[in-house]
Amino acid sequence: MFDLIKEYCLSLPAVAVKEKRNGGLYFSVNDRLFCILYQHLPNQVAFRCKPEVYHFLISRPAIVPAPQLARYHWVQLERADVFPFSDLAANIHAAYEMEAKAGSPQVNVLPVVPHASSTYYPTR
Repeated sequence: MFDLIKEYCLSLPAVAVKEKRNGGLYFSVNDRLFCILYQHLPNQVAFRCKPEVYHFLISRPAIVPAPQLARYHWVQLERADVFPFSDLAANIHAAYEMEAKAGSPQVNVLPVVPHASSTYYPTR
């Protein structure tokens, strides 16, 4: 299951992965973390989700709030086989989409206001 999740995360566009000393693979898009995959047994997976999904998921067995990330609506699966792979992939993809949207640069275009003349003369 570890390799399937890793391959799936790497198949998403513009994903970067960093390996940390704690044995975790940290997947991000636009410098925003969306999934953590731990290499050591049990292969734990953590990902971000929407608040309503978060509350639903943590009510299920073997799914807990992710340590230090729960306030940002992250869940951690105590085992990688809690979900069928298709459901896990859908949740990881939803986390990816949230972070891709939130991290994409927004361009604010100021409207051009035409002036009667190019020189501005203040009135007193």
